[in-house]
Amino acid sequence: MKALVRRTSKERDMILKDMPEPIVSDNTVKIKIKYSSICASDIKYYNQVMGPGAKIIPPVIIGHEGSGIIVETGSKIKDYKVGDEVCFETTFEKCGKCMFCKSKEYNICDNRKGLGSKVNGTFAEYVIVPEESLHKLPDGVNLKTATLMEPLACAVHLIEEQIKVKKGDNVLIIGPGAIGFFSSLVAKSLGGKVILSGTNHSAHRLKLASELGIETISGGEGEVKKRVFEMTNNIGADVTVDCVGSEHTLKMAVNLARKNGIIGLGSFPKGEIPFNFEIVFRRQLTLIGSQSSKPSSWIRALELMKENHHIIERMITDSFTLDDWEEAFKLVENKSGFKVVFKMN
Repeated sequence: MKALVRRTSKERDMILKDMPEPIVSDNTVKIKIKYSSICASDIKYYNQVMGPGAKIIPPVIIGHEGSGIIVETGSKIKDYKVGDEVCFETTFEKCGKCMFCKSKEYNICDNRKGLGSKVNGTFAEYVIVPEESLHKLPDGVNLKTATLMEPLACAVHLIEEQIKVKKGDNVLIIGPGAIGFFSSLVAKSLGGKVILSGTNHSAHRLKLASELGIETISGGEGEVKKRVFEMTNNIGADVTVDCVGSEHTLKMAVNLARKNGIIGLGSFPKGEIPFNFEIVFRRQLTLIGSQSSKPSSWIRALELMKENHHIIERMITDSFTLDDWEEAFKLVENKSGFKVVFKMN
């Protein structure tokens, strides 16, 4: 099968190559990938030098956002059969014994192995997935749109399970990438009063969000601050969420949060970011991180996907074959599209 492989720890050492098809075990299924979308973390893994403690262990097939059709099942599979259309969580292996595994927070198990980082992922014609990670597609949702289930589940974990946005909260989401877009959707579904901010470069993303009834604003920090303070009687937002991960956007999230407010971290920080914790101390702010998603995130995400798939499917702006992976990666790096997917033959 064709597969996109991160070969070594050297930066940009990626190659499309033929590999043997994966083999099922008792509790796994073999899925023929139909679509797999490119995440910002895939670009990060492509460009990084992988040093000690790196999340990704080469050689490995990257990619973790995918959907497809089951073509083979292990001997102990009970609830799925050949021909089922599925999407899937990214946890492939966990210890099953730690306090986090016992509460099904597999995303923060120290021994977790995830698809596309420590286990072969979805930028290939086939992938192996454990039964516990599988989900059948909601009614009306096609395989192409279902490849976006993973970032939607991450946004559910961030907004609903970690930050716990509630009805009436004033919520500022900074950055209209996939996580920012989906975070806005989740916050609105919980009754939050949401503003999604971006730059002029992201006008097409903001327009799509506005069709979900989300207030959007395009401009610099001054314009965003003016609108937030208008909405909150000069107090600041109850919740701000940085979905960019830069020094500028993190400071913006801190500056526009009210006293006793919550700041959510919805993106990988872009390197080491200098930060003045005195403002957190004096204004009694709460910083909340969010790593990937957990099984409960997917249950809620499936509901949101079913309700909003007619808009979500339009997030996908470009489609490539694996043969054209370099062109696809450049498009994502340049932020020219929104969600870019691989369509498998």
